[in-house]
Amino acid sequence: MFWLRKQNENMKNGPHIESNIILSILDSLPMGVFVLNRERKIQWMNDRVVQYIQKDNVHQSIEKHCYTKIFKLKSPCKNCAALRTLTSGRMEHTEIKSEHKGETKYYLVTATP
Repeated sequence: MFWLRKQNENMKNGPHIESNIILSILDSLPMGVFVLNRERKIQWMNDRVVQYIQKDNVHQSIEKHCYTKIFKLKSPCKNCAALRTLTSGRMEHTEIKSEHKGETKYYLVTATP
């Protein structure tokens, strides 16, 4: 989203992409997309993430840490891509292993500044 916002700023007289179009595109993706603040609290999530955590009240998920609501962990992820991105200013990747209620899940996470 940063790239699109920056492009729109640079093209003041050119094409403009409405935010509702961007949100529609993000909602149509087959993977979860969520936006965090600097404290790693969820600010926004696309429909895929909403469907994934539907067991929980979605409104109760906003302003919660990503590691608790999405990855079902009690503490921040080891090698957290979001924290590394905040430090490096670059795109970072990591794999997260989550064990919850006898089920093991693996997530491939990409964080962008």
